[in-house]
Amino acid sequence: MSGAGDCWLAAAATQQLPVSYRPSPEEALRAATLPAQRAAQFLTGRWLLRELLTEIDPGRCITDWDITVPSEAAPQLRSRLRQPPYLSVSHSRHQVLVAVCAQDVGVDIEVPVAGRDRSALAALVCPELPALTAAAAVPKPHGFYLLWTLKEAWLKRGGLGVSPGLLQALRVRPAQPEDELVARAWSGGEGCLSVVCSAALQIRWSTQFNRPAEWADAGTWALDDLTVSPT
Repeated sequence: MSGAGDCWLAAAATQQLPVSYRPSPEEALRAATLPAQRAAQFLTGRWLLRELLTEIDPGRCITDWDITVPSEAAPQLRSRLRQPPYLSVSHSRHQVLVAVCAQDVGVDIEVPVAGRDRSALAALVCPELPALTAAAAVPKPHGFYLLWTLKEAWLKRGGLGVSPGLLQALRVRPAQPEDELVARAWSGGEGCLSVVCSAALQIRWSTQFNRPAEWADAGTWALDDLTVSPT
């Protein structure tokens, strides 16, 4: 595959799912068990993964890609490739974000509901937020959601679920040149999105399915796990 050493991202709204898209029988069966909004998110994610894989490898058709349908874990590409790319999917309301990466990767997107008070949750799982906000390191309008996406993407890369304890044990800080694992973030009018991967990889956005224009670069970050003893 071309661009095999990179981390590719694509974003789309569920409204962009083509009427002509035909999911695999396994995907159609799974979608039939989900509520309408969740089914739309699920199918949009599968379609978007196939579109991105085809953009990376234009010699293949969108129907060539066979993707697993796990109930909770990240999807995987069934492939004869010696080292198939890693996949990650996230969705929030009408927005879907996917990644195709040469190494382990995690993504998260959050589109908050206007007026919802998250102050109590922020105090519990993002105790570093006040200091980062005071230092102008994070944008105030989406500070909590920025940290949330960074932490959730970090956990997803490691194959872990999301829980208050795991989120609380992670501390976000600006990335340093020596960090081997980093997180890139974007925020804008509707919310935030983050991707976590090796610092050695180049992050590239899909030409056709780029991030929303109003979502600006929100920096490069690293996370420290307080449950891991320094070596």
